[in-house]
Amino acid sequence: MAGGIASMIWCLSLLAVCWAEGFPITSLFPEVDFASKVAGVPVSGGQSLPSLLSQLSYSTTNQIRKVLGSAMFYMYPSLPEGEGERLQTVQVEWPQEEYK
Repeated sequence: MAGGIASMIWCLSLLAVCWAEGFPITSLFPEVDFASKVAGVPVSGGQSLPSLLSQLSYSTTNQIRKVLGSAMFYMYPSLPEGEGERLQTVQVEWPQEEYK
């Protein structure tokens, strides 16, 4: 009986310590959460994707949508030499409803 109570006190104290540390900040975009943490240090005035993602570390869903909503991404395949003139621009459109 005493061992069970001691075990329960031990478990509850560890739970309290872990709870006091807090929970990690995440968003509805797990890929952006991961990429923002491995992107590195932002370069001042940088227009690269790692520079943009590094600003989003520990951001909420609405903050990520705000930053990436105004970003323009250029995607193109690896083309043979001399065929790079056929690149296309893709505009990313976000839904207008707000996530809470």
